[in-house]
Amino acid sequence: TDPTLLRIVLQNVVGNAVKYSKRGSTVHITLKVTDASISILVEDHGMGIRQSDLPYIFNRFYRVDTSRNKEHSDGYGLGLAIAHSIVEMHHGSIDVKSKIGRGSVFSIILPRG
Repeated sequence: TDPTLLRIVLQNVVGNAVKYSKRGSTVHITLKVTDASISILVEDHGMGIRQSDLPYIFNRFYRVDTSRNKEHSDGYGLGLAIAHSIVEMHHGSIDVKSKIGRGSVFSIILPRG
């Protein structure tokens, strides 16, 4: 396990949660440790991700259409792809559930040991 790489995962996922959340809202981070795994949930109350975009958000250079909100149009579409690669390198998984107008929950599960 490489703590530096795992820090990059959290910076990318939490950074996106903050970036796409409504001003003044809260981003919740939950950590759960069991004998077998470590689970990290990052929940925002932002604009959400369309269901049609969800299968692609971990692809390199894929960017969700942000034309509705130009202040979030920066970036190259690499952060979540990098996070996904690092999590897989650590034999874990990363997933997202999202609803438009309600926000997203990213789930990162890493094996212990």
